Amino acid sequence: MKFILGCRAGSVVTTSKKVAIVGAGVAGLGAAGYLYCKGYQLDVYDALPEAGGLLVFGIPEERLPKKGVIEGIEELKAAGVRFHLGMRIGASALENIIATHDATLLATGTWRARSLSAPGANLEGVITALDLLVDNAKYRMGFSTNVRRLYGRVGIMGGGYTAVDAVIEAMKWTDQIYVFYRRTIKESEAHAEWESVSKKGIKIFERSLVTRVMGTKRVEAVEVWNVNMKGNVPEFVPGSAQIFPLDFLLVAIGEERTPPDCVDKLGIKIENGRPVIDDNMMTTRRSVFAAGDLVTGPSFIGNALASGLRAAKAMDAFLRKG
Repeated sequence: MKFILGCRAGSVVTTSKKVAIVGAGVAGLGAAGYLYCKGYQLDVYDALPEAGGLLVFGIPEERLPKKGVIEGIEELKAAGVRFHLGMRIGASALENIIATHDATLLATGTWRARSLSAPGANLEGVITALDLLVDNAKYRMGFSTNVRRLYGRVGIMGGGYTAVDAVIEAMKWTDQIYVFYRRTIKESEAHAEWESVSKKGIKIFERSLVTRVMGTKRVEAVEVWNVNMKGNVPEFVPGSAQIFPLDFLLVAIGEERTPPDCVDKLGIKIENGRPVIDDNMMTTRRSVFAAGDLVTGPSFIGNALASGLRAAKAMDAFLRKG
């Protein structure tokens, strides 16, 4: 996946203006590629040990081969884009970044997994699918010695792309996989991916909702009800409760926006986790822009890339005026 699209790497005349990008996922990398071609000096910051965001640490190799993504990142590095990795940016660090750059882009994505709000959700063996995927990706890439091993009967709650990715990960450990989704697979945005994984022996229970996790110290079973969804409100089918013995429950019921910590103290207004932006994608603090899933919420790769490019164009226009 190429990020430098509007020029040839190494052929750009560099200006004196500096741009910071906080978040090295697809939106941030797309913006970096565009702004590199415009000649800006670029610093890209990310909390993870490698750039790529969910492209590298969230989506399994089986669904998105990493080779092309890594090649695109390496091209940016070779072109002179400076990456500062393994850095969790707090308020003071972000203030310093903003102060030392002519423009800053926030593209920190949606890294907070929604937790299950049901009795027993705090038992051992109940894991958010996103945490599982990221931790095991770090392990396989050699960035961590910690691995989350699955065994036995694994339940997965959810029906979106993260749930599909959790199934792919779980299949590396066990062949006893049960998916509980409150809607039908046809209603899922990931229905094509479900058609592929459903051929591999997993059991999918549609219109099913986990209402209770059972066990003493760790998960031993879940209680599941059949439901009919009325918008986002489930109507429970009387007498439909079933008990499913499980060893793990992977929760994949969505992700929330993750702006940098304490960003609101820096004059950047946040509403419902989302930076408030104008028509040019600038936040309430001059010279600070926002893009990607941080703005839109979880979306497709193409949408995040388009958002990053739109922000980069707005930043270029802003810097040229300044």
